[in-house]
Amino acid sequence: GGIIGGFESEITSETRNVLLECAWFDPSTVRRTARRLGINTDASYRFERRVDPNDTVEAAVAAAELIGGSAEAPIDVVALEDKPETLPLRSTRLQEASGGIISDGYALELFRRLGFGAEKSHDGLAITVPTYRGDIHEEMDLIEEVLRFFGLNKIPASLPKMTMGDVRRENVDIAEDRLRDVFVGCGLTEATTYSFIRREWNALFSDEEPVMIANALSENVASMRLSLLPGLLETVAFNRSYGTRDGALFEVGRAYYRRNGGVEEHRRAAFVMFGAGDFFDAKGVLEQLAQRFHVELKFAVSDQPWLKKGNRAIAWNGDRAIASIGALSSEALHTFDIKGEVHVAEMNIPALLESQKEWKMAPVARFPGVPMILAVTHGHDLQYQRLLDTIRGFEVPYLHDVGLRDRFVPEGGDVVKTTLGMWYQAFDRSLTQEEVAALQQQLATRLTSALPVKLVS
Repeated sequence: GGIIGGFESEITSETRNVLLECAWFDPSTVRRTARRLGINTDASYRFERRVDPNDTVEAAVAAAELIGGSAEAPIDVVALEDKPETLPLRSTRLQEASGGIISDGYALELFRRLGFGAEKSHDGLAITVPTYRGDIHEEMDLIEEVLRFFGLNKIPASLPKMTMGDVRRENVDIAEDRLRDVFVGCGLTEATTYSFIRREWNALFSDEEPVMIANALSENVASMRLSLLPGLLETVAFNRSYGTRDGALFEVGRAYYRRNGGVEEHRRAAFVMFGAGDFFDAKGVLEQLAQRFHVELKFAVSDQPWLKKGNRAIAWNGDRAIASIGALSSEALHTFDIKGEVHVAEMNIPALLESQKEWKMAPVARFPGVPMILAVTHGHDLQYQRLLDTIRGFEVPYLHDVGLRDRFVPEGGDVVKTTLGMWYQAFDRSLTQEEVAALQQQLATRLTSALPVKLVS
């Protein structure tokens, strides 16, 4: 019914009497049946968009006249009566929508001419909608009808009045912008990736059960991300496929975790370096961030399986893990079809903010400092962080800073050559070269006694 006729009801040249049946079918039923049968006819197209359920008798009589006969004793059986609905049209809403130029009198006259029942009410109009207007269900439909006949081009175009309060940004939002500034200053390019990723990508970076997407469009967007790195690595693979061999990308966004029977958003920041970058380049970016936020970081060896053994670390502040950093493992590189090394880091933004210290001003030295260099060789098992902690623990007079100058690992060699840069400075006088040389010699002697290192002359 409402879609297409059958062979038994076909009219031929021998037909003398015709039984006309005019029925109203539910539009959603017609639409579902036409789709299921794969039939798209003029009848299905019209009836699935609704017709007047109260004009079946008139339609049957009109059909009989078109055939050339007359309808004899029509029978009208109403299974479910469809009564006209009365909707309110408030004057205030009509004034708001029309910019104050359409009156109730215009709307009253319009609806009466269109065949609607229209009467005045205490706050506007009461409009009775004919059953043949199945497109009008609420007050806004009535307003649209009035505006359409009045002319939308005649409605004055003006912005609505808005009252703006005192908008204050959250501290974490401000911190995210500061993170972006540091990343850009370090030469990285911001990327924005999808929060929906493959489930197996989540399993590569976390043991937690991800938040799954109900009725996902495809397996590629079946789960919410537990890390920002999968999206960045997919971007790396895309750029390399187009010939980009070197680059550095970052993203500041959200990761999604199951917590206490619900879902929590965790603010994260991550970056990737592919091509020319190495571990110390990535570590330098983290140190720049820590310096900008006045956070002291200490790096320790980590055991994350998605990072390469011997080239992975966690940045700590006390007992709080701030970031993970290292070279991507071969399994992860194979998953994303990336050739060559990729160094990555991901940080916990709330943990970074909670680790901030109070900002303090330091006096500016009036006298010049003296740079020194200390080169040592050691085994692969000696961590760079242990070197720094040991030297700082000596509390050498006038030694203000120590950092990495160079690190060389011979191919196939068992030793690592690490060159450290020292900065000596006094605030009350200029240090002599002899004083600094003596302090440096004492430091080198104590270092060889405390750690398994050899001096390089």
